[in-house]
Amino acid sequence: MTEGFLQQTECTKTMEEIGDGYFLDLLSRSFFQKSNSHKSYFIMHDHINDLARLVSRRFCTLLKDYKMHKIPNELRHLLYARSKYDHFEIFETLNEVNGLRTFLPLNLRTAPQLDKVSKNRYLEFHASNRVWNILSSKVQYLRVLSLCYYEITYLPDSISNLKHLRYLDLSNTLIKSLPESVCSLYNLQTLILHDCQRLVELPEMMCKMISLGHLDIRHNRVKEMPSQMGQLKSLQNLSNYKVGRQSGSRIGELRELSHIHGNLVIEGLQNVVYAKDASNANLVGKQYLDELELEWEEDDGVEINGAEMVLDNLQTHSNLKRLTIKGYGCSRFPYWFGGASIINMVSLCLWGCRNVSTFPPLGKLPFFKHLHMYGLRGIKRVAAEFYGTKSEPSFVSLKALSFRYMPKWKEWWCLGGQGGEFPCLKELRIDSCPKISGDLPTHLPFLMKLVINEGCEQLVAPLPRVPSIRELMARSRDIAQWRELPPLLQDITITNSDSLSLESLLEEGLLQRNTSLENLTIQTCSISRPLSRVRLPITLKFLCIFGCEKLEFFLPELFNYHHPSLRYFLIYHSTYDSFLSIPLGNFPRCDYLEIRYL
Repeated sequence: MTEGFLQQTECTKTMEEIGDGYFLDLLSRSFFQKSNSHKSYFIMHDHINDLARLVSRRFCTLLKDYKMHKIPNELRHLLYARSKYDHFEIFETLNEVNGLRTFLPLNLRTAPQLDKVSKNRYLEFHASNRVWNILSSKVQYLRVLSLCYYEITYLPDSISNLKHLRYLDLSNTLIKSLPESVCSLYNLQTLILHDCQRLVELPEMMCKMISLGHLDIRHNRVKEMPSQMGQLKSLQNLSNYKVGRQSGSRIGELRELSHIHGNLVIEGLQNVVYAKDASNANLVGKQYLDELELEWEEDDGVEINGAEMVLDNLQTHSNLKRLTIKGYGCSRFPYWFGGASIINMVSLCLWGCRNVSTFPPLGKLPFFKHLHMYGLRGIKRVAAEFYGTKSEPSFVSLKALSFRYMPKWKEWWCLGGQGGEFPCLKELRIDSCPKISGDLPTHLPFLMKLVINEGCEQLVAPLPRVPSIRELMARSRDIAQWRELPPLLQDITITNSDSLSLESLLEEGLLQRNTSLENLTIQTCSISRPLSRVRLPITLKFLCIFGCEKLEFFLPELFNYHHPSLRYFLIYHSTYDSFLSIPLGNFPRCDYLEIRYL
């Protein structure tokens, strides 16, 4: 697209859609092939790659030896494997290449550096400022420019000389702001600024960049959007929209951005003063959005009624698939929750909605697959309104469900019986819910992962007996309630267990009798007496002990047994009040042994 190879003959299709069509056509002709190692990657067959290099050798150069000796007059595309320090002499001959279209460095693997300001780690490369002066003043036909990961703190005003520039990548640099001259790049289609940890503002006249279609401003310190963003009618991908304290009404600028696709995060919603401004954003008209995140700052002291009306007016289009709400401070969710607006919802994350006391009827959503709740401090029970129905199965498509950090939650009301709730659930997680008690759902025929983590002291109900389960995290007393472990169970984490139940579990044959168990982790536990024996399955390949006390009562007996399949043995942050001697002969296949902070 940046090189102008796409022909837009149909007005109904965007350039991106046309490009996707071209790519799929090449894929069908085996020009590209799907990667076996990465689902989202594509590769070229060696013969196709050789042919492409042969055809393009006069126009494309891959610099490997850090020196350009002779440059063909027809050179248009320069790719180079950069070093940590790229000196000016490497690019000195760029003065001779007036027709260069692409300047694209390739990253080498190197250790990440620590940004002393943001405390974040990033890859860091250095290059002479004279290189950027050449690029902005001599190479005026450049269309693709990437400076990502370079240690640059500013962009020169002369960037405006690159009138033909269509793609600019400044990600993971140290720039604090962009010069206003960048706004005169009227042909720029893609601007990437993600992980610019020191970036604090965007150019005020950004609205002049009328060709801009893709703007990525994730993970930086920008507090608000420039004015008149609604004039960027070509914008299709906008990663974040930030509502500032002095510009709460600017959320209405989103109304004009009707072609936004993919994912959008709206931050700083506590700064929206009037609910009408939220309505002006017209999210209900954003039919191409797949994923939306709405964020309030949790401890901002926002007036509760104001936030409620703002969310009421941020109703989404029914095409939306994934929704995240963070920091919402009101007691109820809006009327459109559970209605036609979210009928096609696949995933919902409720994060830090501290005052919410009731759930919307989410159980009726036919395509709902993922529901994650974190920090809902006002919820006391999960009851009938959660399911939305009593007479019909609910959450019929749900595959993953998690409740985390809900300190007031006491009761989980279950429908029970065949075809009741969660008939397709594969993963269930309950974490730091200290008051929850009673029964868990029992009919979970497809459950594969169950996590009952720390902070659920009053949850003493039996674990559901699920034959399909493969991964389990629970206390030893919960696991010991089973006479036999599920036959397909491969991974167990024993956590926050009392010494009595843990000692019994290790000495008895419950773990040993399971012939599928491969991974065992014991964390934040304690042993109170010397064990008479340790019975672990011979199929065990991975053993990790983390944050445990009194290992002198456990390890000697463990070392007395032969572990023919164990390949990874790890001990971290634990106590052992004696000299540790490991008979490696009892671990014939161990490839990795690590002991830290013992």
